[in-house]
Amino acid sequence: MRGTAIGRSLAAVVAVTAALAITPPDVARAVDARCTSQPQPSPVVADVPWPQEAYDLEARVWPFATGLGVTVAVLDTGVDPTHPQLAGRVLPGADVVGGTGSGDYDCVGHGTALASIVVAGRVPGIGFTGLAPDARVLPVRVATQAQTAVAGDVDPAAVAAGLDAAVAAGAQVALVGVVTAADPGLAAAVERAQAAGVLVVAPAGDAHAPQRDGAGPTDPALIPFPAAYPGVLGVAAVDSGGQRVDGSQAGGYVDLAGPGGDVLAAGIGGQTVAQGTGPAAAFVAAAAALVLSAAPAALTAATPADRAVELAGRLTATASAGGSSRLVLGAGLLDPARAVTEPVPGGVPSPVAGPTPPPADPAAEALAARQAGTRATATAVAATLGGLVVAVLAAAWALPRMRRRGWRAGRERAAQTRGAEEPGEFLPGEALFTPGPPHR
Repeated sequence: MRGTAIGRSLAAVVAVTAALAITPPDVARAVDARCTSQPQPSPVVADVPWPQEAYDLEARVWPFATGLGVTVAVLDTGVDPTHPQLAGRVLPGADVVGGTGSGDYDCVGHGTALASIVVAGRVPGIGFTGLAPDARVLPVRVATQAQTAVAGDVDPAAVAAGLDAAVAAGAQVALVGVVTAADPGLAAAVERAQAAGVLVVAPAGDAHAPQRDGAGPTDPALIPFPAAYPGVLGVAAVDSGGQRVDGSQAGGYVDLAGPGGDVLAAGIGGQTVAQGTGPAAAFVAAAAALVLSAAPAALTAATPADRAVELAGRLTATASAGGSSRLVLGAGLLDPARAVTEPVPGGVPSPVAGPTPPPADPAAEALAARQAGTRATATAVAATLGGLVVAVLAAAWALPRMRRRGWRAGRERAAQTRGAEEPGEFLPGEALFTPGPPHR
């Protein structure tokens, strides 16, 4: 991003309204034999969507990384490999819930949309492109319907089996596009994936009640899994102005925020408007693929598990500061350009430093020293003159009194006071300013 560019308002470039849609030519599209039905073909949108504008991919990201050589598993409703922007980018994968063997079909379109945010390629006349277009997607079908709330019917055992399938197939990043409930088997599968060096990314959920806005975290009964497991990157959703999307959950499981408000993605045949923490998690998974392809050797941890932690740390440490609490946006707003390009001594990026003071000017320092010396001299002179003024004023007050009383009588009285055996002594003027011995 440009600084915190995603936090800027980019509503002017949002291109997902019906007025901007171009209806594709009539194309006979057969329903996949493994589906009882599929959504109708969606329109094609020619304009560049706002996340691409915000991230300035052409100038700030793709010259350094495109995801080449990285496999991202998408655990969702499957992926349609026949979409023009996904051709050649989708592996066979696995079908955990349908028993068909491979996950390269999608009866709903949700998994296809998430996969496209990661790897969609360039097609003439279409502005939308995936964040990591040279990566590959491993589709793992773990659900028959899109589901990003705990109240849904996604089986945690299916998600656990999907993670095991992703690890076995060699995925480096696992995007879990659905939300499910806590389950010991799922927790164990997450740990196995992490031990193998796979970064698990998951949505923070879309069930935050509007009446709880400003009242702290989302209802604890709605804690999303696997996002809430240790080491999993839980992702919240923001709009083009950097504000939390309605429904995006808030809690300690939010690690990062990504684009999730009116984002463009691949639909059945054309494009669709995606909303929520699922698409936001797809952006984060794609950014992880970019980092892995840019400099895999930069992840220097000794074990695969530690390298996955290091990768997650890079994504959160390079996030741009958001305007909401950590419960809402986690570490901040995803910044792919900084994640890919910033030097990372010791494996974790340093926080953005404040402005560096300008180097010292020798001439200015010499002038300051002279001015300091002049001030010190002036202070000493002022102190001396002040002492003389006090002495003169004291003399002016004392002399008339001495004349009125007579100098000799004054001395005699002084002698009588000290004692007859101690004759008075003459004190020269300078002795008046010389401190005498201490009192005994």
